[in-house]
Amino acid sequence: PLTFKDGTTLALSCMADYGAPVFPFLAVGGYTGQDFSAAEALLLTFSLNNYPAGDPRLAQTLLWESRFLEVMRDFQKRTAGTFDVTFMAERSLEDEINRTTAEDLPVFAISYAIVFLYISLALGRYSSRSRLLVDSKITLGLGGVLIVLGSVLSSMGFFSYLGVPSSMVIIQVVPFLVLAVGADNIFIFVLEYQRLPRHSEESREVHIGRVLGTVAPSMLLCSLSEAICFFLGALTSMPAVRTFALTAGLAIIFDFLLQMSAFVALLSLD
Repeated sequence: PLTFKDGTTLALSCMADYGAPVFPFLAVGGYTGQDFSAAEALLLTFSLNNYPAGDPRLAQTLLWESRFLEVMRDFQKRTAGTFDVTFMAERSLEDEINRTTAEDLPVFAISYAIVFLYISLALGRYSSRSRLLVDSKITLGLGGVLIVLGSVLSSMGFFSYLGVPSSMVIIQVVPFLVLAVGADNIFIFVLEYQRLPRHSEESREVHIGRVLGTVAPSMLLCSLSEAICFFLGALTSMPAVRTFALTAGLAIIFDFLLQMSAFVALLSLD
């Protein structure tokens, strides 16, 4: 209808039920000129009352949207070849993020497992094949990977506690980023520990302290420079980039602190 009340037998109004006008160029498409009745596309919008998080009525709205998506998927299958049907709800984006996150978990697990095996085997000094498990650094490899994972989770948990929303980029990128930085520090520390011999009169604690005096400053400067770069990136006005930069920078700091405490203890036990 192009007038307040259409002149046809249907006598349709151009006003929607909520009182706003429904413009033809927003509701239909695929027409030529002003012949809106020849449109080949139709856009339908179903408006629901939304509620803030924590409101019990929000669960009912989410349930309605979930059922709506199920009905539309079934309708899309039944009309395949006749109509091209596309649809989405307000929860569709969050549902898709949860789905892709679940699909990425095996990739994360495989990546961390490969790095664990590489660290365990590369740091070992082998005298024979029979002593492979003894000479390999399984404890250090496992501990190093767990420290990296713990630093990422600690950073995400800290900002979640502050109410800073997370994003898909954080889950996909930050674990691999911190893993690369953490593995590099592990190799620097352990290889320097193996290179510097332990003096006959010094204890293991003194030996590790001497090694830390050599490599810890470079590890500190490396971690600080990378963290500062990320924190500078948090000055951007884009919320997703700001959250990513804050999480990555804090995760690198947590990783360094855990390596200077927990990983040093693991090295002394190994």
